[in-house]
Amino acid sequence: MKIIIDKENVTLISSKSINLVDSQLNEFLLDYKNMIGKKMKVSICENCKEYDY
Repeated sequence: MKIIIDKENVTLISSKSINLVDSQLNEFLLDYKNMIGKKMKVSICENCKEYDY
């Protein structure tokens, strides 16, 4: 999984399904939210494909 953070915008990118119930991911997102001190927008991109062209 790739996590891209831009202030209060967080993008999760994975070639598989993303499980937001996963304790490590959930803890990371909660810690980051507490660090910035405001709501954040999470974008999820599941089953993404990447190709070298």
